[in-house]
Parts: sequence; C-alpha cells; structure tokens
Amino acid sequence: MLFKYVKWFAPVFAGVPNRPEKEKKGWKWWKPALLTMAISAITYPFLTQLGHGLFPLPERVFSMTIGNGFLVWYLILIIIILLFTLIPWYRKKKKGILDTDFVDLGMARDDDMHKHKLDWALLGKSALVVVTAVAWMYLQVVFCQAVFQLDFRFIWPFFKAFTFSRFLQFLVYIPFFALFFILNNSKIFASNRLPDTNKKGIKAFLKVWWKYALCMVGGILFIILLEYIPFFAQIGPGADLLFGSTFGGPFMSLLIVFAPQVIVFSLICTYCYRKTGNVFVGALLVAILACWIVTGGSAMMYSF
Repeated sequence: MLFKYVKWFAPVFAGVPNRPEKEKKGWKWWKPALLTMAISAITYPFLTQLGHGLFPLPERVFSMTIGNGFLVWYLILIIIILLFTLIPWYRKKKKGILDTDFVDLGMARDDDMHKHKLDWALLGKSALVVVTAVAWMYLQVVFCQAVFQLDFRFIWPFFKAFTFSRFLQFLVYIPFFALFFILNNSKIFASNRLPDTNKKGIKAFLKVWWKYALCMVGGILFIILLEYIPFFAQIGPGADLLFGSTFGGPFMSLLIVFAPQVIVFSLICTYCYRKTGNVFVGALLVAILACWIVTGGSAMMYSF
C-alpha cells in the first residue's frame, strides 16, 4: 500500500471502475458463479491426477510432483476460461455489439487511450508492486529460518527459502500460475463484479467477499464433502468409491489444506481488487504465493 502514495504507481490504485451497469446481482451473478464452481469441482479430481503421473510432461523440466498436477489442471481451466470469454465476444462482434472492453475484464485503465487493449504498462507496474511485496515477505522467511530454524508452514513447509534447484522450478511454473490466476480473477472479480464492491468499510468488504470466496473455493468444498462424508461414515474415501483408486491419492488428501489456502487467497484478491480496480495485483500476488508453496516445500523428482 505504500506504493499508493507514489505518483508513478497511481494507475495501479485507480479503484473499481464506476460502471454500475456492469455489476451483476441475483441470478445474473449466480449463474456464472455456479458454473465456475461446477467446472472446478468436475475437473479437479481427474486433471490433477492426470498431471501427477499420467500426463507426458518432461520430468527434468517439470520436476514437482504436486506441481504437475496443478499445472495440468490450470492449463485446462485456462483453455475453458478463454473459450467462455472469446466465444461470446466473437458472437457479439459479428452482430456489431461491442459492449465489453478490457476495463470490464480488469485488465486496463478506464480511459479512452487504454480501455480497448491489454494495458501492458498497468500490468508491469502491478508486477513491480507485487514483486516488492513478496520480496519483503521472503526476507522475513529467510530471517526466521536463520534465527529460529523455522520456515513458514501449515502442516508442511508452505514458505521456505529457495535452494537453487527449487528457484529454477519456481521460474518454470510461475508463468502458468500467473496466467491462470489473471484469467480466473478476471472472470470472478471483474466480469462478474458485485454491487458494493467499491464501497468502503468492513461491512461492505464482507458483503462481497463471501461470494467471491465461494466462487474460488466452492467447487473444492464440494469435492471435500464428496471425499470425506463417506470416509467418516467408515464406507471409504469418496473419490476411490466413485472414480476408482486411480483418482484418489495425494490430491484428495491435500484438499483439507488446499481449501483454507484458497480462502486466504480470496481474501487477498478481494482486498486487492477493491483497492486497485484491476485483477493484476491480486492475481499475481496469489500466483507467486501458490507457486512458492508448490515449488518451495513439496516433493521434487529431480534436483540440479
């Protein structure tokens, strides 16, 4: 937030666009929200396991076991998001209807010069803000490891100082994570923006946050119920019963830690979108954190 007081970064903190006609409520909001949750729930068990051991990724390049599962899942979700964005846009364009611009996608400043194209300057300035913020956090992690011999963890190491091999893996995975979260946040926060998103105060924040959080984590919560209700009823893990043991395993087990992580990400993304009005800051911030979690603390197949 210190960057807010630097004039050069003013476009990053322009705030939510004043376009009340673009806000969604009622069924107009719930329809895409439920679709988002359904796609997440349907694809998670199959695509994460596909990437984990079945998809022919070059293992010496993509060396993170858990990371490969998320990589394939994110890649397919990127394709789905692009299809749901580009097909309606193309159909409207053929009819001569141009009612959506890059401001509505959260990817440009709301002025005549920038709104009709991806705002690369806004993206670059947002990236500088995010990298500086994460660098400050990284210094705290290094300090804690040096002084207390303890990383930042939640069951397993979530945030720890990189080795050279793990940093190289971070560089390999981060472009895919960043692209996914930018497109995902564009759909959830900008394209499906709720009324009162730009209002100040904790009450207004909570009013919109729980819905944005539900969009991000709702599909995962459904899979958790599917997996653990039969498990605690002593019938067996839900995924194994429904889909076979191939689609059980580690990605079902980590749902319990993945869901709280996504809820925290939804807090960060909601806060950032309300402060900035663009999707870049929140998306890049959680993309770096998610990629750091995967490459910094999970198992590797190869170490260089």
